[in-house]
Amino acid sequence: MGAPFGVRGFVHLRSFTDPPDNVLDYRPWLARRDGQWMDTDAEVERHRGGIVARLAGIDNRDDAAALKGVEIGVPATSLPAPNEDEFYWRDLVGREVRNLEGVVLGTVADMMATGAHDVMVLDDHGAERLIPFVRAHVLSVASALPASAHGALLVDWQPDWN
Repeated sequence: MGAPFGVRGFVHLRSFTDPPDNVLDYRPWLARRDGQWMDTDAEVERHRGGIVARLAGIDNRDDAAALKGVEIGVPATSLPAPNEDEFYWRDLVGREVRNLEGVVLGTVADMMATGAHDVMVLDDHGAERLIPFVRAHVLSVASALPASAHGALLVDWQPDWN
């Protein structure tokens, strides 16, 4: 959640849905405070190209200001199933990444959007490796490598590429 909006407890909301106003359609909402996810009711509305929200029990600007940085989420069961060749980032994090030669390049630690395309952030024993999440490099999300690589992502990428 962002900066307060007005005096009635609303805050600016940064949505990670695509398109951003899809967040208006999801319920129930969860709020993460002090590392714990809790159910919360929210009033949400569009405002001048953005989105503002007021959580239950928040009715003034001071209380809204205290919400800055609080994360909002929804249960995975509220999300639609992805189409073929689409993936939720949460389903990629933790997956092993191997190249065509079977070399383990690391584990997906995070994903990031760059504007042009998404990028996998790999943890390679403490070193960071970035691989564009595009068809030219990501060949298979559930690779056909040996059973020990079950669930690995197969990429056309070399260990010495930066």
